Amino acid sequence: MTACQLWQIHRIGNPNVNAGKYLWFIINSSMRNNNQQCKWSHWIILSKQDLDEMISLMTYCNQPVFRLPPKYIAHWERLYRLLRDSQNEPPISALAIVINEILYALLQLLRESAEQPRDFKENAPALQSVQRFFEELQAIPEQTTHSWTLREIAKLCRISPTRFSQCCKQLTNLSPLHSLNRLRIFNAAEKIRENPETSVVQIAMTCGFSSSQYFAVIFRKWIGKTPSEFRQEVLNR
Repeated sequence: MTACQLWQIHRIGNPNVNAGKYLWFIINSSMRNNNQQCKWSHWIILSKQDLDEMISLMTYCNQPVFRLPPKYIAHWERLYRLLRDSQNEPPISALAIVINEILYALLQLLRESAEQPRDFKENAPALQSVQRFFEELQAIPEQTTHSWTLREIAKLCRISPTRFSQCCKQLTNLSPLHSLNRLRIFNAAEKIRENPETSVVQIAMTCGFSSSQYFAVIFRKWIGKTPSEFRQEVLNR
């Protein structure tokens, strides 16, 4: 099972949750960032204390995907059967009961996760947002080709540009631009390994660099050789 809040990047797809048949639901809690209060629907019957704890644990949890024990899988199987077997209108009351059971199971999983060693959970939510952003770029290299601006990234993470730069420095010991370029270069190196016949200029452009000269300088900084030297090394293998 995977769960996220509305402003968080979901984990459906590689490398977290592979292709398959999914069941999911979205609960509108009127919460659009981690500074707002949740407004739960009246049919959510968990106590306010449990709901507040669940939101807090989700905010600080570094485990986006949970392996479900059999007792929790049964809730999802029941949800699937209710949807599958409904002829006209879905059984609203039965669905509400099952979804509440799933929410309580999620709370139990989050509690168990919180009992494990925590290095990430001690960090502020802003730091988590920045780390998740870079994790997403690393998991989906194609996103590094976008011409990201500091303001755009900070807005995506729902923090100020200054705060993003501070968190980035704390996490990577690099500026946001250098952190992005580092990921772009590693992506470029992988593309050269996969298709060494592709021109350096084309690799540079597809990896988010507008200048092949600048690309060569940054490539040498991180890889230790020019793109042409690296490509020739790959071809000689």
